[in-house]
Amino acid sequence: MFLSGYKEHVYFAFECKRLRYPKSGKVIPNTGEYVGEDGMMCFVTGKYGKGQSNGGMIGYVMDGKSSEAKKAVKELIDKKSSDLFLEKGTTLTSSSINPTSVYETKHDLKTKLFTLYHLFLPLN
Repeated sequence: MFLSGYKEHVYFAFECKRLRYPKSGKVIPNTGEYVGEDGMMCFVTGKYGKGQSNGGMIGYVMDGKSSEAKKAVKELIDKKSSDLFLEKGTTLTSSSINPTSVYETKHDLKTKLFTLYHLFLPLN
């Protein structure tokens, strides 16, 4: 979380998750954790960023295959679009901030529109 000055109500929150990590000779996608209750849903429910209009998700892609991680996350986001209150007709898309490495989802939380920025960082 990044605070702006001494005002705790002005901040930008990030939730971080590991994606595509090795375990017992297999690659665990971990997309459920990224999209689920302890991931993106923290922003949808107001656990994080309650008074904000933006937040961020960082996916640490442990095997370095960011495009595969992003594709799997997008598929699950599309399946859970109603739970995530995605704005009608939207999905995970390239962001105008930096279309080559930043993605975004737009959520209609009834009291506000919320943009969640996504970074998929390759590690290996």
